[in-house]
Amino acid sequence: MDHKSMLRLSLFLKSVKSSQKQSVRPRFPITSDILKQMCVKLKRGFFSEFIDLMFETVCIVAFHVFLRCGEFTVDNASNFDSESNLCVSDVTFYKDFAILHLKRSKTGPFRKGIDIQLHRLNNILCPYTTLKNYLQLRSVKGKCALSDPLFINENFSALERKYFITNLKILLEACGYQAALYNGHSFRIGAATSAGKANTEDHLIKTLGRWSSDSYCRYVRTDKSSIKNAQQQICNS
Repeated sequence: MDHKSMLRLSLFLKSVKSSQKQSVRPRFPITSDILKQMCVKLKRGFFSEFIDLMFETVCIVAFHVFLRCGEFTVDNASNFDSESNLCVSDVTFYKDFAILHLKRSKTGPFRKGIDIQLHRLNNILCPYTTLKNYLQLRSVKGKCALSDPLFINENFSALERKYFITNLKILLEACGYQAALYNGHSFRIGAATSAGKANTEDHLIKTLGRWSSDSYCRYVRTDKSSIKNAQQQICNS
């Protein structure tokens, strides 16, 4: 990465950090390279057939959608609420892309939620194909009602934050990384880092990450092909 790109990424991440509460917890980025290693490990068999595919899907979607951990997990499975948490019904597939509807988005207008595009990509980090395979496996298991949690464990209960973080660290350790340096926010940070490395335009990073800073972003009209190209660039960075 050249000096200009490094400076731009540094300023961008600094602005993101300043808008969030300071935290002493380490939050290293899970970049596209790290995510690819994780996916290869899962595809070879690591936890179990279902958990491997579920975990791969969660990680890939969290990366592409720049998700915060609280947007795809719950603190306690018994507190799952289909009115606010991600459900199977929040995914709609089209020919070459899917729409993921976040019912609650920190930066969504009036907190009414937001629709996010997930495109079919020709690589291991394809969110479209992985999500489709995961939901097909869910259907085979007979646990894919529209109101069911989108991400579940083998007991069919909603994916809990503690369960996800614990297994994420186990997987990272198996891939040779110091797991203590990563947490649930690492996908969001890693996606932004990979986007900067790929020289993705600032307004596209803010669109993909749903950041509201810089009011000009509200007036930029981003078509599907631009978002698809951005997702492709991030995967190849």
